Amino acid sequence: MKSYYSSLESIPLSYLGRNHKLSNISLNQSKRIFDTIEKEIFENFINDKSDKTLQERSLPIIKDIIFEFYKVIRSLIEIESCKRNNTKIFFDKINSPIFTTLLNDASPKRVNYQNSYSPSIKKKIKLFLKKIESKINIKKTYDLHNQSLLLNEFIKAKDIKYNYLWPEIFITPFTNNKLITEFSDEKISLILKSFFFKFDISSKYFSRAFFLLSKYISKHFQIVNNLFFSFTNTNFLEVMSEKLIGGTPQILGRVLNSIYISSQKKVLRFAHGGERVFFSDKLWVITELINSTEYFTHGIPEKISVEKKISNLPIKLKKLMPSKITTLGSKKHQIIYENSKGLNTKIKKNIFFFPGCFLGEKLLHNPFFKPSDIFLADYIKAFVNEVSKIGYEVIIKTHPGGIQQDRFFNSLGTMVLKSTFNLRDYNNSILVFDFAGTAFTDSLSSNFPILLLNNGVRPFSNLYLLDLKKRCEILDPYYSNNNVRFKNNDIKLSLKRAIEKSENFESFSSKFFF
Repeated sequence: MKSYYSSLESIPLSYLGRNHKLSNISLNQSKRIFDTIEKEIFENFINDKSDKTLQERSLPIIKDIIFEFYKVIRSLIEIESCKRNNTKIFFDKINSPIFTTLLNDASPKRVNYQNSYSPSIKKKIKLFLKKIESKINIKKTYDLHNQSLLLNEFIKAKDIKYNYLWPEIFITPFTNNKLITEFSDEKISLILKSFFFKFDISSKYFSRAFFLLSKYISKHFQIVNNLFFSFTNTNFLEVMSEKLIGGTPQILGRVLNSIYISSQKKVLRFAHGGERVFFSDKLWVITELINSTEYFTHGIPEKISVEKKISNLPIKLKKLMPSKITTLGSKKHQIIYENSKGLNTKIKKNIFFFPGCFLGEKLLHNPFFKPSDIFLADYIKAFVNEVSKIGYEVIIKTHPGGIQQDRFFNSLGTMVLKSTFNLRDYNNSILVFDFAGTAFTDSLSSNFPILLLNNGVRPFSNLYLLDLKKRCEILDPYYSNNNVRFKNNDIKLSLKRAIEKSENFESFSSKFFF
């Protein structure tokens, strides 16, 4: 009998890096599933006929709603596929809560919602002291919430005086809103019925799927509703400054954006990382820029890229986007640029590999951005094996985020580093990435050779792809049993090209970071 493993914790590590079929669903199929879910969610939650208040509550969590539906529906499709193909499912009860619930015959217990923003006793004391402090502070023009490096550079350059915003002070005791729950559950049930029909899923799983979605989505709705109530029914509106500044907003930040905008205030948001200019990331514009008046980018190409992404939005969403995109330049990347000139004078057969982080089932991302843990671990092992064959020493630098997977990394037989990212530690080496995040972008502004493994997940934007290809080598994959693989000869050639392309770092940095 064939086997399917739901999590990296449940799979024998000997299965990875070989040619085992690890899933019945290909990456392209996963993307089509996600597209279908995304379209349906928008039609049901963000449409012209929806109640304005309920729309307002939906927007800060629209990404979360889509992700939760995707995780459940994709799991059900995998379960049904395993049944048809006589495949036994192995799942870890702790690390696979979705599979555990869906495959459990017992009726799930009633959901008890709790407030994620409820502060501890220690935090309550700090908040109380902060509240006293805020009363004696001289009123400033800016409120600060959620910092970023680009924002900090802006504050320093402009010598901006700000109030550090502690919105938790104003959050009222959490109470369930019956109308919100009814609205959420009604939508969940309606959408679920549609997906069960479209994907031919057995009705016996309906109640368990509904439980999972209600557990997370209704909770998100209750939290958002509580935040809106807290900020509009306390003295928060009285202490707000004229402008809110912040980095990448999460749910709390998106609610704050909406509150400030509805109060005719300004919301200034700042880019994080800087790599978005090279990718067509789904949902990024909506979650990052929503309800802001001005957005600050690292360089001119990033500004142009953001403007183009906004222009492609429906009119309804376009109205919620910033009317002004401003370029600041990046002092951080300029310093990296200058400091790297004395490094990498002699490239050795050393590779520092920076694989993407593992997220687990609970944090499973969309298939246009990050792969599942097993998909990721499988090609990491295969790639390390191939690189070792051609005589390169591989050192793995693990990502500080996500969930740590010491068991997996220790099985690879390579040195593993957990230190903070610092280019000086990787002198005379080639840097290899499979995810373009902050570390990747920082490296682009240096003179280091860079190889980016294209795992087929994150789609590139054509706008500045040629610029990226001139600065770093991008290695495309082939597929075997739905698994990503990189050919030995292609790796060898790509490493050589990465060294050659590193000579273009000055012109690249000047264009994107100055």
